[in-house]
Amino acid sequence: MAVSPIGYSAQSVLDKLDIIMAELQILRREVESLLNDNESSPTVRRKTAMETLTRAPGQRIFYTPEDVAKYLNEERASWES
Repeated sequence: MAVSPIGYSAQSVLDKLDIIMAELQILRREVESLLNDNESSPTVRRKTAMETLTRAPGQRIFYTPEDVAKYLNEERASWES
């Protein structure tokens, strides 16, 4: 058995390749399974930020930019008192 200058025999390199190939086959099967699951399940539409906010407990406190400005001005005024 010949040993290469880096210290590995040809057979040990082939053995390592066999192990890697087996692991890649397992990985391939897992990826195929995930892809098949995604294709078979219906596409779910993600909720928008506004849909999420309107369903949240307490709903929205501010409905317009003016409501926000009014609240901030009242808070600032209370700091100065």
